[in-house]
Amino acid sequence: MQRHDVSGLDEHGRAKAAHRLDRLKGKWLLTLNDTASIRAIFHDCEQTPVKRALGINAKARRAYHELVIRPRVALGAK
Repeated sequence: MQRHDVSGLDEHGRAKAAHRLDRLKGKWLLTLNDTASIRAIFHDCEQTPVKRALGINAKARRAYHELVIRPRVALGAK
């Protein structure tokens, strides 16, 4: 499995990454900040919002909102 960090990309770079991911034949999974622009860029993908504590400290008081993004699966496909 390959890992690529897209967190430092600007909106144009993320759109380019979305285009490349759309052309992949394999499985992939991406997590990014849950923002309106990210949701718009990956509008053709399945999106699952996730809320977690900020950082690894279990006592963190702030929540961090992420979006789990993966390709949509066609009905009947495995």
